[in-house]
Amino acid sequence: MRVPALVLWGENDGIVRPDYGEQLCRALPDARFATIRQAGITADRAPEEVADAIEGFVRAEVKR
Repeated sequence: MRVPALVLWGENDGIVRPDYGEQLCRALPDARFATIRQAGITADRAPEEVADAIEGFVRAEVKR
């Protein structure tokens, strides 16, 4: 993958721990990792936090 990536992970994911997402992030050449509080495997519990994380990522990329 040759484009910037944002790896979002639900803090309360009961199936796969966040450290797996952190490892995935390290494996990608230009990635950032963020956890979403109060979210599990899906982001439906915290849609505003997900939107904020994506918006912040996009804004940072535009400034690069």
